[in-house]
Amino acid sequence: MTGPFDKAEVATWEQAYKDLGEFNKLVTITAGNVGTLDALNRGEIWMGPVWVDMFFTFMNEGKLDPKTRMILPDPGMPGQPM
Repeated sequence: MTGPFDKAEVATWEQAYKDLGEFNKLVTITAGNVGTLDALNRGEIWMGPVWVDMFFTFMNEGKLDPKTRMILPDPGMPGQPM
């Protein structure tokens, strides 16, 4: 916030916002990790980012279908992608 700010740069953001709006039409926004795990368990979505520890906690507590599997996309981000 202490560096120079070029107001002309703001005009270049509009396309990114439009692209994000289009992208958001194709995704399901969940209420964080718990919402994602619940939606996965109900079969409402088939993939979503969750913390590994929460995944295994839900699995151990019987809150997830035991057939649910975690897959890390290559190259993956350890701890995040489901």
